[in-house]
Amino acid sequence: MAPTSASAFIVGKTIPYFVVSLGAAIAIVIVSMLLFGLPMRGSWAALLLTTSLFLLAALAIGVLISTVAETQQVAFQMAMLASFLPSFLLSGFIFPIASMPAFLRFVTYLIPARYYLTALRAIVLKGSGVGMFWIDLVAMAIFTVLVMALASVRLRRQWA
Repeated sequence: MAPTSASAFIVGKTIPYFVVSLGAAIAIVIVSMLLFGLPMRGSWAALLLTTSLFLLAALAIGVLISTVAETQQVAFQMAMLASFLPSFLLSGFIFPIASMPAFLRFVTYLIPARYYLTALRAIVLKGSGVGMFWIDLVAMAIFTVLVMALASVRLRRQWA
């Protein structure tokens, strides 16, 4: 195995999943437009930027989990508990954030899907530009950088 840095290893592991996920996201939007009449009132560029940031945040969680989990089964269970369930329940997708107890409303600020859904609704349904939801993009970017940095540190410690 060729020597590589933790950062290069993470980038190499992330790019293929990012490309596949971005392709799937674009396909979902196109199929939703064709089959369900989903309006696309906003910019495709804003949608691609927002979706890319969200996918990087989600992949960052996956990379971090892979540095912790001993087996693929444990990694799958951790991913369900750390990302899928919180994203599904605490993002505002199922339950409105405003109707959640104060503690859970606070926890939603740690969920990237919260910011993605806000931006997605603004782009697709309202036709808003990036200026209307830039804070959501910054939040996803900060989350991604922090989680990727943590994963990189954990990976360096494992290799040491």
